[in-house]
Amino acid sequence: MITKLGCGVSGVSNEGCGVMATQDGTYGAPFNRNRGGVYAGLIDSDGLAVWFFPRGSIPADIEAETPLPSSWGTPMARWDAGSCSPDRYFNNQAAIITNTLW
Repeated sequence: MITKLGCGVSGVSNEGCGVMATQDGTYGAPFNRNRGGVYAGLIDSDGLAVWFFPRGSIPADIEAETPLPSSWGTPMARWDAGSCSPDRYFNNQAAIITNTLW
């Protein structure tokens, strides 16, 4: 479940699209208490989608490194492609996650 935030250039200073996760345990102390989880993303001709699976609920296909997004149900966030072809412009992506301690 998500709450979509502003997704256009007007009124959001061209900051892009955002969502606010309403699914418990996706960040912060609840995420840590559950020992984390898995975020999975998909970019295709239909748009961009993001799923979250808490530890203990990670699909077997992800664990086997053979992801089948069509079997994961409704994503927690989705941006439809509209007239754009995201898979044409977004490829070879990498996620960099860091924990910085000051």
